[in-house]
Amino acid sequence: MSMTKVSIVADSVNCLGNRLITMEMVYPRIIHSEIMSYCSFARNANSSRAMTPGSVINQVRDEGFVPEIWRRADVRGMVPKGRLDTGDSQKAEEIWIQALMNAVESAKALDKLKVARELTNRVLEPFAWMRTLVTASWPNWANFLHQRTAREAQHEIRVLANKVGAAISCSVPIELDKSQWHAPYTDLDEPDDQTRLMLSVARCARVSYKAPRQAEWAKEQIVEADIGLAMRLQRDAHWSPFEHQALCWLPSEYRNDMPEAVPAKLRGKFCDGWVQYRKTISGECFKDFNLKRIGSKKEVERPDNRSTVKWDNFSRELALSLAKTLNLDVSS
Repeated sequence: MSMTKVSIVADSVNCLGNRLITMEMVYPRIIHSEIMSYCSFARNANSSRAMTPGSVINQVRDEGFVPEIWRRADVRGMVPKGRLDTGDSQKAEEIWIQALMNAVESAKALDKLKVARELTNRVLEPFAWMRTLVTASWPNWANFLHQRTAREAQHEIRVLANKVGAAISCSVPIELDKSQWHAPYTDLDEPDDQTRLMLSVARCARVSYKAPRQAEWAKEQIVEADIGLAMRLQRDAHWSPFEHQALCWLPSEYRNDMPEAVPAKLRGKFCDGWVQYRKTISGECFKDFNLKRIGSKKEVERPDNRSTVKWDNFSRELALSLAKTLNLDVSS
């Protein structure tokens, strides 16, 4: 039985008509590398280093991935030719399930020895399911669908792609006004934009080790914990959760014949009219690193200006808008 499923977390369209879609996907771990090959995707996913061995062992034991169909190998290429007959398919499934149970027992033995989860969980990966959060502009989703719904694609990723396409076709995007934010796992009625962004960042990050539980978000202690997590992520330069949020932006002087509304270096992975949140934060990309530190026990120094905005990258109008929504000083 396939557990592949998708759900749209946030679907927005900006002033230029460019659509931005955040989607939570569950699919077999064996196709995760194919998902990761799309550099235009902002993404966070289950982490074998973050999840406890017990939770992964239970998942694999109770509902581990077993292929739905068994395709026959083509010795001359990577695209299979037809399917195995019923008898061989049954034998293949029995071999696969035995390998799954062997992996479970091996993981239990490693966990009993207190082997780190970053190693223990690896033996379970071929049989595990991935939960991944992806944010991308519509043209990049379209490229994914074009490639992965093709008949030559692997069966498991084609099933996922078909579900992605169906979800997008049924979704109606929210039209954002200038200076409004696309922020997954949050509502527009949060107290202020900065709080909303911090909550979104934390909840996107938590995908790495558990499923988001929307019913818990309103609890005060959960809100405080999420804000604290977002601050630690920024301090420690874990930037991927900051890539899912984007500001809808259109300069006052913008005309249709202008080449772009937002410079490419501020859009990040998104289409025109979006300012990716990560690109507003100073120090979001280390450009200098002392190679002599490799192998040193001394902790790497961290810049102390992580909470500031790179004002030199913005027009005055955009800088003032960001300062207002993020409660920052732009007097300089």
